[in-house]
Amino acid sequence: MLDFNMEYLRTFYYVASLKSISKAADALYITQPACTQTIKKLENYMGTELFYRKSRSTELTPAGALLFKHVRQGFHAFLNGEKELVRSKEHSAGTLSISATETPLFSVILPMLSTFREQHPEAKIRLFGGGSTAASLKHLQSEEADLAIGVTPFQYPDEYTIYEGIAFPIIAVAGNNYVIEESHPLTVRELSCYPIICPGRDSSAYAQISQYFIEQGTFFEPSYSVQTSSTIQILVENNYGIGILPEILVEKKLRNNKMKKVELEITLPKRNLIVMHRKQLSQSSLCEAFLRILFENKILRK
Repeated sequence: MLDFNMEYLRTFYYVASLKSISKAADALYITQPACTQTIKKLENYMGTELFYRKSRSTELTPAGALLFKHVRQGFHAFLNGEKELVRSKEHSAGTLSISATETPLFSVILPMLSTFREQHPEAKIRLFGGGSTAASLKHLQSEEADLAIGVTPFQYPDEYTIYEGIAFPIIAVAGNNYVIEESHPLTVRELSCYPIICPGRDSSAYAQISQYFIEQGTFFEPSYSVQTSSTIQILVENNYGIGILPEILVEKKLRNNKMKKVELEITLPKRNLIVMHRKQLSQSSLCEAFLRILFENKILRK
């Protein structure tokens, strides 16, 4: 065992994965004869053939398939360890990575990051923002982000630690010059008669609103379904219809009479802040510090 070279297994992994000596050699930046020689040395060491050599491909023998099963697991564990080491170095250098959707990003995360920067002035912050909760989760899954921040409703995987936080009330708004015929709070049926501007049809927000309308006995068919709350606001201010979005995003415009709230007979379902992080990887001190700020400011609840 003392003369065993771990490069043998690395070469074996690439040849088995790519099913080609030449492709493996290219991936490893070595010559094809060197790659072939390494495989022969490994086979001599193991005392059995590991590959069937064919004219156009290289296939595993039963013995090779058995070895590959274990080598693949070990190789993936090594890559994960390498990623975690890189992340650890980033954290020690002071990098906090966050992926957040539009509503929590602009309403609470950016203000809380200001507090974080005051406490950690040397820290670097990397933000992925504006997408869906599912997109934020992808940044977490790829280990590009330490925290994924979104809103409910959302079906999240069990392998993540989830914290729920403040609620975002959902309201209806219109441009100041948009005419609402009724002088009383609108029923769901009356609201549905106006052009409605809401989040995109592939979003959980759309599904939540649609389900609510159905539960109230009214079919939900918006005139405009767009990807961002910012676009909803632009359409509302230009009097395209009645927008449905989180109140916290338009509070300032309502105060400054840039738009008006449309009174409803019913209360639209709220959405809650959620923060996700991986269970299996240790959190950096900066990540823990930011979570602590969210808890201290009652953005998250324990």
